[in-house]
Amino acid sequence: MSPSTRPAGRGNRLRVDGSDYEVDCLVFATGFEWNTPYVHKIGFDPVGREGVSLGEKWRNGPRTLHGVMTNGFPNLFIIPVPNSQSVVTENFAHSIQENAGHIAHIIAATAGQGMAAVEVTAEAEDEWCRIILQRRRDDAAFLEACTPGRSNSEGHPELRSPLNSNFGGDVFEFFGLLADWRDEGSLPGLHLSPR
Repeated sequence: MSPSTRPAGRGNRLRVDGSDYEVDCLVFATGFEWNTPYVHKIGFDPVGREGVSLGEKWRNGPRTLHGVMTNGFPNLFIIPVPNSQSVVTENFAHSIQENAGHIAHIIAATAGQGMAAVEVTAEAEDEWCRIILQRRRDDAAFLEACTPGRSNSEGHPELRSPLNSNFGGDVFEFFGLLADWRDEGSLPGLHLSPR
């Protein structure tokens, strides 16, 4: 079959909006921004309990449990991006898959107990933030020496909250920590409710 008659989506052709394109390489990318507020990245500002928006709550940096949930926002799950209390992997799709699996476990366990809502307790969130601050890698000197760019807030690394940090251990430690948390079985740090 010649390239002009080969069905779209096979070989080196890609179909987008009814048009075929020849490609040599297809890169899976999310287009996320590096050091902008999370609500800017996602394009909206969720509102939680008592009318508090996520942007308002996180104005001084994210506050989460494992980077995927935040107190005051029941049933809101977050796929963490770099510098949001999770880890950065060499393959971003790997991080998405691990975090999505963690979230799916929480949802299944909540539903399995006949509950309709799940939320991080304030105490669990405070403890995770303490761990993030304690374990974070202090890269301030490096960022100050860099040419202004996205990694150092255009030459102003002091504008980035210390809470906008990754977990200080490696990916194996972090994903092991999540697995141990799931294996413990009681969903520690979460509050479940029937509505």
